[in-house]
Amino acid sequence: MYRKVVTFLIICALLTMFLPAYAQEEERPALEKPESFTSRIDEYGHIVLRLKHSDRIMQLIKDGVDILCEFDWKINDGPWQFDNKWDGFNEQGLFEYYESQDAYWAVKILGDYHHEAENALDIWVYPESLQLEEFDFQNNTYYFRYRYLYEYSVYDEAADVWGYRVEAYPYSDIAAIGKDAEVALPDSIRESGTLRGELKNREDTGLPYFYFTCNIPESIKELNKKTKVWNEIDWKIGNDKWASEKGELLVMTGIQDLWDNIDFDPIDEGGWGEIDIKENTYYFRMRFCFQKPNGSIVYSPFSNVVQIGVAAFYQKASEWAEGELKDAYEKGLIPDILIGADMTQPITREEFAELAVRLCEKTIDEDILPASPNPFTDTTNPQILKAYKLGITTGTSKTAFSPNLLINREQCATMLYRAIKAIAPNADYSIEGVKDFPDQKDISDWAVEGTKYMFKLGIIKGDSNGNFMPKAVTTAQEAAGYGMATREAAILMTVRTFDKLPEIELTTVQPTATPTPQPTAAPTPAPSQPSSGGMELSALEAKSSKINQLYYEWTQYVDGEKYNEGKVWMKGSKVKKEDPLSTGGAMIYIYDMEKGLCTSYSVGGDTAHRWDYDLNDPGVLEKPTGIRSWFIPEDVIYKPVGTETMNGQVCTVLVGESEGMEVIRIWVSEETGLKLREDYVLGPDAPRALIEYNYIIIDDAPIDDSVFEIPAGMTIEEMDF
Repeated sequence: MYRKVVTFLIICALLTMFLPAYAQEEERPALEKPESFTSRIDEYGHIVLRLKHSDRIMQLIKDGVDILCEFDWKINDGPWQFDNKWDGFNEQGLFEYYESQDAYWAVKILGDYHHEAENALDIWVYPESLQLEEFDFQNNTYYFRYRYLYEYSVYDEAADVWGYRVEAYPYSDIAAIGKDAEVALPDSIRESGTLRGELKNREDTGLPYFYFTCNIPESIKELNKKTKVWNEIDWKIGNDKWASEKGELLVMTGIQDLWDNIDFDPIDEGGWGEIDIKENTYYFRMRFCFQKPNGSIVYSPFSNVVQIGVAAFYQKASEWAEGELKDAYEKGLIPDILIGADMTQPITREEFAELAVRLCEKTIDEDILPASPNPFTDTTNPQILKAYKLGITTGTSKTAFSPNLLINREQCATMLYRAIKAIAPNADYSIEGVKDFPDQKDISDWAVEGTKYMFKLGIIKGDSNGNFMPKAVTTAQEAAGYGMATREAAILMTVRTFDKLPEIELTTVQPTATPTPQPTAAPTPAPSQPSSGGMELSALEAKSSKINQLYYEWTQYVDGEKYNEGKVWMKGSKVKKEDPLSTGGAMIYIYDMEKGLCTSYSVGGDTAHRWDYDLNDPGVLEKPTGIRSWFIPEDVIYKPVGTETMNGQVCTVLVGESEGMEVIRIWVSEETGLKLREDYVLGPDAPRALIEYNYIIIDDAPIDDSVFEIPAGMTIEEMDF
């Protein structure tokens, strides 16, 4: 047995004596496949490779382990540029090797690079990096991969030379950019995270500084794998404007990093490093940002506001409102425009629009985008345009929003009611059994449903006598500010709504997505499966018949392409229509529905024509609040087939049938009784035609009488048909 063992050892020695001997081999780390690897194009047309490492890899780097990363690439279906195996002993080190290949950029020491909070970094690749004169993203696809390497020195005793060995680990996923691969980046960021902050003192100097932490939402982390995301802090002192509003610098890291904690010295009116918490209140809010390939910056909404200082988040408030105001503030429901305000003062249209949108942004699980193009000439506030887009509020004219106009209690309740409908469009909004207020006669018809529903939920309350006090109905009341909604009352209604939303959503029959954006160049897709229910045509017409004034714009589509558009105004018995001409320009028609009188003229012309018309002929004028279409046969029978949501409004879907065939489908708002869309079924071979209606004013804003007057100096010719 002894001889067998000795023989075996001799054989092993003979087998290995001709292999090189490596001395001083060190312990090597076990590394995994990279966590994430993506590519994109920057605004200059360069390729940016985005690497993201695991926490374990980052800890090894922090512990001083020299982890290398090695890049490889190919173009289209060509071979990988290197595809090195790194087996055995190498007299040449990695950096020397790649420099000899004119690809020095292809190997990096990760510890030499700054990584942000999510362990990510960018590596730029230029045409010359790949030995190219330029990138051709139209005709080529560029593929990249990378892996971790660990290089260490060894001594070859046989050759009496020092060299290197390399441990190579699994490659990353392949990142591609170019003809067959495009990185899709979002047009907006929905989540803004939660900001927390406090005042601290530096141990060495004793000077105060601000320290902030934030949570980074999962959606931001996923976006950060594709492109560089950073966050920045907006700030203001006392009642001053925000730095972002004044064009001043926001607080961020020097290289626009994504961070989860940051500290910085205060900025005060006296200069840097001077802070007096007893004298000033500091406000901070945060947002996330990223840059698109075209160079534009995409911003998230701002986060909650962090207040540091002794002052409250309001100047003045009624004692009875303080508890719920604090609750609203802690829940992030108070928009920036109301921070530091006197809460006892009446609320403006702009302030309430921001308040309602803040509620929606806290609860709707999709992006809320501003209306575009902006129909108003007196505001560019994106929150107002979001409220307009959601159908929460309208303009006071076709081009004016009147942001500083005060609103009364019934307007406030109705707009908040619309916000609830935008959040939970298919909830049960019945008001059956809700008693009238003692001052019910003072509530406008269009506000009855909203006020009763809000009262039913306990969101609004009456005075000691049960009166709702919707608005001023006498000159004396108007002078005394009777019925005006205060900021604190509006905020209290909002926080109560927020608390009631889980209860409201429990009544939802069929959840729907965020309100469908209003169309610009393409029609809103029609939902295919309406839920059961819906209101009868007569009930809908009863609602629309109560509307005294409105302004809307209509758009006609044929086979999905925009074909025509126009505008309609109505106030009492007066109607104005603006219709396009096939030769260009527009024709104006002004109707008096009491006298049966019509005046028409072309825009830019100097002559108007006036004639009498038959009030009973819908072919001349269909009342703007009407639901039935005049050019559909009179024998059409309309019946509800269910409900769907369009533009944040629950609609009854009416199907019109003639001789057993469907000829039209109409979506009618159950809140207003106004049609939002008509879809015509003209036959199997006929083009698909539809009309969409965008209501800008519905009773809640005045339309000036001058709208229905012909231009001064125009000649009027009487016509006899």
